[in-house]
Amino acid sequence: MIADFLCRLTEKKEVAPTIWFLRFTLPANPKLEFLPGQYLLLKVGEAYRQYSIASSNHNHDYFDLYIEYFPGGLASEFFMKLEVGETAPFKGPAGIFVYRDTPLDKVFLATGTGVAPIRSMIESALERGTSQKLMLYFGVRSQKDLYLQEEFQQLAEKYKNFDYMLCFSQEDPSIVAEHVGVGRIPAVLDPKFDVYKDYEFYVCGGPKAVVGLKEYLQEKQIPKERVI
Repeated sequence: MIADFLCRLTEKKEVAPTIWFLRFTLPANPKLEFLPGQYLLLKVGEAYRQYSIASSNHNHDYFDLYIEYFPGGLASEFFMKLEVGETAPFKGPAGIFVYRDTPLDKVFLATGTGVAPIRSMIESALERGTSQKLMLYFGVRSQKDLYLQEEFQQLAEKYKNFDYMLCFSQEDPSIVAEHVGVGRIPAVLDPKFDVYKDYEFYVCGGPKAVVGLKEYLQEKQIPKERVI
């Protein structure tokens, strides 16, 4: 059910160049109930901007956002001026890009802040005790643009059915490290694609990246009903 929330900012930090982590606590009522992958609408004046919930849906008292700062952007400037302890109006949840509780194993393909709803999906499923295998390919330009690596590493150590690969599209190709691949997601994924040909795929990121990734999956003959 869509509801209005006046939420208090309780944590704010820059986690990568132009990428900010924000945590908002909710009032006692109503509690936030959402499907992993859904978003909330921030009201700024008479305008609304949508932001994917990045936290597990097992948390009802707070939610996390990852936002990219665009100088001059209506919501960006609002968030930059918002101080810890101040409030912001949200409406939601909404959205149909959600985790499907099917018996299929999952591959998540995310670029940039598109990892936000994916983080929610992965954490929610693991905390619920899913038996499905969950594999994340997270694409950023370079190591300086990376965030959430430590968290994904901790999840991989805690849950044997989760693993991840970081994909650097503009990094030195000589880099060799565990959980690291150099190139765009398709280039890093391709050598192991046969392992995942029967999986369900979740794609999120910038518009061009999403189009390119879905075209790649189509070329790999993944049925449309298994691409979310």
